[in-house]
Amino acid sequence: MKTVLKFYGWDAVNPSRERARRFEQLLTVLDNAGLAPDIFRFGDGPEADPCAREAFLVRLAEGRRSDLPTLGRQANPAYDVGLGITGMSEQVTRLVFADVTAGRRPELFTLGSALAGVLHPAFGGLGYGAEPAPLDRMLAMTGSELRRHGLDGLAVRSWFGPDLMAVLDPGPLEAEGAVLTPTAWGGLEVDLVPEPWQAAPGVLADAKTRLDGALRAQGLLGEYSHPLLKKAAPGWDRVTSRL
Repeated sequence: MKTVLKFYGWDAVNPSRERARRFEQLLTVLDNAGLAPDIFRFGDGPEADPCAREAFLVRLAEGRRSDLPTLGRQANPAYDVGLGITGMSEQVTRLVFADVTAGRRPELFTLGSALAGVLHPAFGGLGYGAEPAPLDRMLAMTGSELRRHGLDGLAVRSWFGPDLMAVLDPGPLEAEGAVLTPTAWGGLEVDLVPEPWQAAPGVLADAKTRLDGALRAQGLLGEYSHPLLKKAAPGWDRVTSRL
């Protein structure tokens, strides 16, 4: 099953330097998890420029803003990594695993928590699913959309950074059955249900509906139902005023 890990951040001081630093963090975590990449390239499509790992790191350190560095893995489980930084603010780190069996899914929850521990995202999540909880309803927002409009909902596991923690009341989430775990970096890890990697799609979908409702009641859920008429969450200014 396709699985996505996505982390949103903001306030990059130097986009090129920040991109290099984040790739180095990603490599360290992936290596430690036994999921080291075996594809290193600059660019995409037929014009992509593949290279060896050491050459990739050397070129990355040069900080060429025109470069489009990407990582990937052909060995099982295969994945692609993309990192986008918009100007001096929004950063999005995205890992897409093409096909993950249920037996290996717990590894990705562990990996996601390790990545959150070094990236310290404003918000992040691990998403997957089939009907009635399709993946494309999780983590679909861009970095700029998060900053302008607010959250588009919870993933199977989500991470809230300190700026969101400052305005979030976790009580209603816990009352609806979410599993809340404070993190060492000052954030909050939220699972839709206990041991979510074992839960059936319908169970995850029901839990997401309830918990998204709890976020909406706190004014933190933006309006994303219409692709051309997105609206900011009514309480999102409590977050943006902190930035």
